[in-house]
Amino acid sequence: MKRINPNTGKPFKRGDTREDGMVFAAYQLKRKLPSDSQYYYENWRTREDFEQIKAKGSKQAASFIRKQKANNRNKGVKGKRLINPETGKEYKFGDPNEHRTKFFNQYNDWRVDAKGYSLMQWSGTLEQLEIIKNQRREQAKSYRPNNRISLARNAAKQRAKQSNVPFELETKYLKSIFPNDGLCPVFKIPLEFGGEGDDALPQLFHSKSSDVLTHHLLQH
Repeated sequence: MKRINPNTGKPFKRGDTREDGMVFAAYQLKRKLPSDSQYYYENWRTREDFEQIKAKGSKQAASFIRKQKANNRNKGVKGKRLINPETGKEYKFGDPNEHRTKFFNQYNDWRVDAKGYSLMQWSGTLEQLEIIKNQRREQAKSYRPNNRISLARNAAKQRAKQSNVPFELETKYLKSIFPNDGLCPVFKIPLEFGGEGDDALPQLFHSKSSDVLTHHLLQH
């Protein structure tokens, strides 16, 4: 039997703190408390030990998830997306569940449950949802300037696909030829991604005399 936390009236849960500062880690169901054999043994840790174990567990869980996603990608196993019964469409960010107890974040397409559906991530409160929204907004702000060459390559690849043009360019190569000073080699003006003027906008050109977009056809 699990001993009850006198502060909550419920069994101890991971992270509960005693008056002496010790932190509850887990019940050990195969052992009994030496002081009272009717209760399961309790594993208590110092705050420092608990945080170290927690961090290690988080890293192990993250590693497991990454491996699971990678295995599913390699096998081409992508989950089906559960449909929101209220809208008849896929859930979108912020949609509540049917009981209005949590709010949708995103589908995790490469983590699949036993029925073949993508796992879904939820927030328990609107406050948590707002925090996630702000975090995504900040990540997007930093992602675009830091990955502008990758984004330009991906856009060019899509255009090539639409035009049935083979595409051989790699991001690593594009970064290697991009001017270190950020200036156009011809006009000596700053190159601006998303800029308004053609002169300042780095572009990937496809020569009509060639059937493939490859390294030697690049111009600034």
